[in-house]
Amino acid sequence: MDRSKFFYPFLLVLLWVVMLCIANPIGNFPLNDDWQYARPVWYLINKGYYFSPDAYSPIIISQVFWGALFCLPGGFSFNTLRVSTLVLSLAGILVFYFLLLKSSKNEKLSFLGALLLTANPLYFSLSNSFMTDVPFVAFSLFSIYFFFGFLESTKRMHLVVATLFAIAATLIRQFGVVIPIAFALVSIIKNRPKLMQWGISILPAIVTSVALVFGLLWLKHIGSELKPYYGRSLFDLIKVPGDIFDNSLSRSALLLLYSGFFLFPLLLYTTWNCLSGITKRQKIVMFIVVAIFTPLLLIRCMQLPYKNVFDTYGIGPFTLKGKDDMIHPNPDFPHTLLLLFQIVAFVGAIMLLIHLGKILLDIIRAYRSKDYSKSLFEQLFILFYIIGYAVLMFVSDNFFDRYLLIFIALSAILIMAGIPDTIKIKLPVYITTCIIIIGIGIFSAALTHDYISWNRSRWQASDYLTKDLKVSPHKMDGGYEFNGWTSGVWNQGSIDKGKSWWYVDDDEYVVAFHNFEGYTIIKQYSYQNYVPYEMKNIYILHRK
Repeated sequence: MDRSKFFYPFLLVLLWVVMLCIANPIGNFPLNDDWQYARPVWYLINKGYYFSPDAYSPIIISQVFWGALFCLPGGFSFNTLRVSTLVLSLAGILVFYFLLLKSSKNEKLSFLGALLLTANPLYFSLSNSFMTDVPFVAFSLFSIYFFFGFLESTKRMHLVVATLFAIAATLIRQFGVVIPIAFALVSIIKNRPKLMQWGISILPAIVTSVALVFGLLWLKHIGSELKPYYGRSLFDLIKVPGDIFDNSLSRSALLLLYSGFFLFPLLLYTTWNCLSGITKRQKIVMFIVVAIFTPLLLIRCMQLPYKNVFDTYGIGPFTLKGKDDMIHPNPDFPHTLLLLFQIVAFVGAIMLLIHLGKILLDIIRAYRSKDYSKSLFEQLFILFYIIGYAVLMFVSDNFFDRYLLIFIALSAILIMAGIPDTIKIKLPVYITTCIIIIGIGIFSAALTHDYISWNRSRWQASDYLTKDLKVSPHKMDGGYEFNGWTSGVWNQGSIDKGKSWWYVDDDEYVVAFHNFEGYTIIKQYSYQNYVPYEMKNIYILHRK
């Protein structure tokens, strides 16, 4: 056995464990939207049947049963659900490394790409929750890995396993159905003279689509039908083409900017080689295309970071009353750091555009010569997946930065599949780059620690009110997760009454980051913040 092939995966696991120790993600409480996805698990474990009364878009069936599997030995808890996601997170990192290695045959750059995913603050922070993002990415990467294996070897077992993982991904988020469709398109292009092969090509897409339809019908049958897009149907959204056009431009720019930022070190290694393989005329055409996209990228770049997980105040979201008063006047990130983030994102987006241009030129050249390489088929697969997923994402009126996580991973595969064997890597520069990325990973872990720490204090404060003072949750504003988990009854008129937009009936008691006019502080809970390193407080307020 060649022990050297386990060296880089071992380093990835080691960094992941160190980051986990720094974050200390212990706490029996929900984070972000995961209380909605945890509710069906609670019903399965405690009532013995599947039920979900909450309003959300993803289908989450496979994630619910995955989480329930972990809860079976010791009962339901958010800690256990977090462990279930962390297992998929680590598995996703490892399969991502082997997927990049399969595409590029370059161990060092494959490790660099997987290291970037490990250190990514979006990926790591969401790994410490029961959100759908990381499980979906992990199952998607497993599916792509085995579909790539089938394209290379045509082993039927690879096709079966790839389809099973595609079904698992699709039964977390419906958009996963694009994976086998992308495979079908590439397989048909590859085997176009062999009509009998077409049936095998489209079978995974058919099976996955049938699984999705049956999943949706089953949820409807048991009274847990999905309530997506804030009650708006897909048909309602399609009737507003102007909104779809605006979303397409805006979200395409965000896709490029976020992928460019989080893959920046990898792009630095590969972009020069990318440019060296094209003619002067092609470079001019590419320059014109980049120039056309530049104004859009600049406009969107100045609005970074985008909302939800990654904010100017660190890792979020910050779901307590008065969060805007706290965050925007006093961000934890210096303006110079934010400016650096925007500049790196812009330059990275330009480099990613250059790669996309080179891939399109390679596709045109291969079409004309009828000479498709293995790497080009892999790139076509990823391109079809990106395009299909992006189109579905553009029609939604609900969009967050965490939705871009899958595109970051796919962009890395797209880049790595096309790198030449002759690419030169200077060891001192490479080691320095890896050390910087590890530093970013430690920083991501510190930010995640801060996010979990203030949430832990928030739930200590909420428990004090409900358990010690016997305050009803309906008389509290304990924040989005608390009111959602304990009440979950949407109050449309709460904003007009000056209350928080989440599930608040009466805000006689408020858990907040600071005091408000008309309230008095009755208790405070301190927590250690890492970025910046200082003690901070969560306050319990009572209306005067």
